[in-house]
Amino acid sequence: MKNTFTPKIGIIIIVLFLIVSAIVMVSNREKNTNMTSSASDSPKNDNSNLAAKIEKSGNVGEYYDGTKSATATTSASAIPSPTNMSQFIFPAAKTKSSTAKKLELESTESAEEVTEWYKNKIRDLNFNAKSFSQTTTNGEILNKLSAARPGEKIDVTIKNDQTTSKVLITVDRS
Repeated sequence: MKNTFTPKIGIIIIVLFLIVSAIVMVSNREKNTNMTSSASDSPKNDNSNLAAKIEKSGNVGEYYDGTKSATATTSASAIPSPTNMSQFIFPAAKTKSSTAKKLELESTESAEEVTEWYKNKIRDLNFNAKSFSQTTTNGEILNKLSAARPGEKIDVTIKNDQTTSKVLITVDRS
């Protein structure tokens, strides 16, 4: 009898398992978020009051399953509030434009130095999901840094302008 189990089948099974697991996790997160946002509509007990306090403190979307004690939930205040955009102004940069959610900067420093500074800033501010993409084509540098944490996402684009020998920096917060 021929063995029909191959490494390819094993890999496919593992990938399918991971996909299903991710879907279940996202589904559970959405259920818990909906439960937190509707806590003020539920009968008044200690857990619903606690969930309502979390919602009113600006941490909507904080994981809450109704079983945490008051002492465990107080750690929700440790979640950082949205970052002040001025924290993302590169020290050797000139501000071209600035809004509450977007910065456009210009610097004479190298794109590599600017990129390293932003990578360190993202780490220092405890963003837990990070994506760094650095590309160079025909001397043209385009680096994209993305980072996220609960309730906040930051995208940084660093591009060298060969015509002016300056580095253009764009920081977007969402």
